[in-house]
Amino acid sequence: MMSAALAWSALESTGLKAKNLETLAKACALQTTRQQLISLHWIITQAANAKIDHFRHRKAEFEGRVRTHERAVGRFEGNEAPWAEMALRRQRDSLKDARVNLIHAESQQAAAEVEISAGFGALERHVSVTGSGHIASLNAWLDVLLPQRQSDTSTLIAARKAVLGLGKHSGGIAEDLLGMWIGRLAVPARYADWLQEQQHIYHGILEWLYVTRNQVFHRGKFSNPADTLTAHAARGIVDLVLEFLGNWRAVENSGNASGSEIVQIYKLLADRKDDLDGRLRAATSCHPLDVAQISAPNGDWWNRA
Repeated sequence: MMSAALAWSALESTGLKAKNLETLAKACALQTTRQQLISLHWIITQAANAKIDHFRHRKAEFEGRVRTHERAVGRFEGNEAPWAEMALRRQRDSLKDARVNLIHAESQQAAAEVEISAGFGALERHVSVTGSGHIASLNAWLDVLLPQRQSDTSTLIAARKAVLGLGKHSGGIAEDLLGMWIGRLAVPARYADWLQEQQHIYHGILEWLYVTRNQVFHRGKFSNPADTLTAHAARGIVDLVLEFLGNWRAVENSGNASGSEIVQIYKLLADRKDDLDGRLRAATSCHPLDVAQISAPNGDWWNRA
């Protein structure tokens, strides 16, 4: 409860008022697009690597079984006792099964490594990653998720096919998230609905944080149902706000522009979210979206070819 209350105080120190929660909720919803797209790339690549690790572990497991049964066969060979002969037959059968399973595991591992490595190569030829692990061009990654067009390069088409393959290999939440974002970006109104849903979620959390702050500071109440979850959500919002404010300030400083008031940044991004909602509901494609500029100052965020 105290952690959540202090998170509210951090937001309040930027000039946020309780009557303006909707403004910050819109700004957060806008930034969430950028955040989730970056996260999706990381999830897909990490999940694909984890799949390779799974096959390697599975192969090592069967290698261990083969060694275990080989040692057991060696112990029983030459022992003419009836029980030893029966045990030897069982161990030989088990060794045979283990070797078959090992061959299958080796084949699966080799195939997965070849396919996933090829997928990484095709994806990285269009979406390069810096030495620190960051996506060099967020719009290049966005293009991979957008529907195919006649003007798409062969490199982009190959990257789009590769990421679908990586998602299929990964399975689980990685494949689900990839499918959801591809579907969302294929229909602009669906993406607009998702943005509106994010806005409602942030607004609800911010309202609850304000209530929590009042309970802690004015009523001395330090325990509530789901208070731990509230604290995590509060820190998440503060991190998100610091993320887009930090980027905004960095761009302003690089251009020697005068610093905007923080509440004015909230208002500009909220207006941008409303503008984006209108454009999406009137559009037939999300291709004009420039996600790299979506939360940047004076960003030209809806004019890509």
